[in-house]
Amino acid sequence: MNILKPKYQIPSRKYMSEVVIPEVYIKVKNAVRAEIAKAKAISITSITTDIWTCTNNLLGFFSYTAHWLDEEFGLQHRVLQMSHFRRPHTADNIRSVLSD
Repeated sequence: MNILKPKYQIPSRKYMSEVVIPEVYIKVKNAVRAEIAKAKAISITSITTDIWTCTNNLLGFFSYTAHWLDEEFGLQHRVLQMSHFRRPHTADNIRSVLSD
């Protein structure tokens, strides 16, 4: 960056994690909420879940995804939540996540 713009200060990790990322998160969350509210008015919204394990580090993940058709009957989908999931993928662990 010193060559391109010598006086430019790269934002710190703290600034990015405490200011930029929360602002982007709120904007995206509000946009997704607006999309889903609009979808509810014109079509049925379905929710799916998925559980998988990352092969690189063997971490488990759980996600909720909303699916709907837009005004032109195009399939839309947005991930609503994704979180770590305790292994193994047993019925008890799945029930625990779904009840939270």
